[in-house]
Amino acid sequence: KNGNDSTNSFMLSSSDQQVYESAFTVVSIFTAIALALSLALALLYSRSATKPLRKLEQAVDRLSDGYLLTSVSLDRKDEIGRLSQAVDKMRTMLLDKDFIRQSAIQYISHELKTPIMTIRSYANSINDGIFPKGDLNGSIEVINAQAIRLERIVKKLISLAKLDYLQS
Repeated sequence: KNGNDSTNSFMLSSSDQQVYESAFTVVSIFTAIALALSLALALLYSRSATKPLRKLEQAVDRLSDGYLLTSVSLDRKDEIGRLSQAVDKMRTMLLDKDFIRQSAIQYISHELKTPIMTIRSYANSINDGIFPKGDLNGSIEVINAQAIRLERIVKKLISLAKLDYLQS
């Protein structure tokens, strides 16, 4: 004893020391095994939980590359399933818009092609000294009428582009 402070010590017997060391070793081994198993299970769970997200990510990458025909919808009832349904809805809307755009381009190219071909053929005929509408003035009137038609088509296209811009 040192004043108010006291120090107590004890010593285990050799057999008690061996039991203590054995118990510590067993507990350490079981702790390591439990830790390894829990890490393995966590890894497996995280992979299974993120697999649909990776699948959705790949589908969105394909969409961004312009592949609109492959469905994105995942057969799930959770938030990931609802997200995939929303992305698939967006895909079908993009597919519809792409169809409308393609149809519009075909229609517009046809509408532009007709007056351009008429103007070219009349100009080439006049250049060769041939007047398809009887005389030079008649042929020039046809060229002028087709140019006016072409101008109207272009003005309509510009108006549509403005409306689309204002809408967006």
